[in-house]
Amino acid sequence: MWKIFTIIFLSLFAVIACCSQSKPTLDTAKLKAIEVSTPATLPQEPVVPKEHSDAQDEGLKGKVKSVTRESQDLSGTGRGDSRRFSYIENYNEIGNLVKRISFDHMSDPSDITVYGYLNGVRVSKTKTITHEYDPPAPITPPGAAKSDQNQREVRITYGYGYKYSKGRLAEMQMYRNDKTLGMRYTYTVSGNTLEKLAYDDKGELNQKYIYKLDEKGNEIEDIRIDLTPQKYYGDKKFVFKYESFDGKGNWTKRTASQIVIENGNEIVKPAFIHFRTINYFE
Repeated sequence: MWKIFTIIFLSLFAVIACCSQSKPTLDTAKLKAIEVSTPATLPQEPVVPKEHSDAQDEGLKGKVKSVTRESQDLSGTGRGDSRRFSYIENYNEIGNLVKRISFDHMSDPSDITVYGYLNGVRVSKTKTITHEYDPPAPITPPGAAKSDQNQREVRITYGYGYKYSKGRLAEMQMYRNDKTLGMRYTYTVSGNTLEKLAYDDKGELNQKYIYKLDEKGNEIEDIRIDLTPQKYYGDKKFVFKYESFDGKGNWTKRTASQIVIENGNEIVKPAFIHFRTINYFE
């Protein structure tokens, strides 16, 4: 294992050294798009009891106020090697998400999600920002079944249910605003391995993730197994090396390589760098 890591990160050294890029910025147009597309704020009280906060479920330490994550492509197959926004998350003082801004492959804002509580349920509302380069939306076939609009809770997009086991998140069930089931995720920890299973809205298993963790709980290996009939996502394997941490013990930079099979042999290829800027409540 250590031999693999040595080969991986020696091969990355030259790439990383020549590909250092400055942080991306949000220009006026992007800030305006975020402002006009942010859904109305959802109620933050009464809080639905939850064994751990969203920040804790994500493995974040300290009183996190915001997390900005960026990525830099090293594979040579993406859109250049510049740093691009992945997401910006805002948390409240008890560690629960209140807003998430997701970015697309062009580093443009794509989805704005706000979080809160409604009728005793943890909920969210998402609005999507479209761009001229987006592919056309799929056409609904004539006669396709439609949900009864009167049964929808239009103030939200999803509701969430959580289950914990031995102090860890064990299951997260999503519900659509028409009360039908959405995706369901289960989490099982054994030793230094975390297994995450993703089930679709029909209850069928379609993705399996296996994460190897270090002694601090950080992912050092990520195996993704595509169980969809059409193999839409494909199987993938990544390994990570952590370059820096902040004073709270949260990582701020990590490099990754993808392990691919070519001619029956495992080949190590540079993949990306992740950056995180984390702000805290005082």
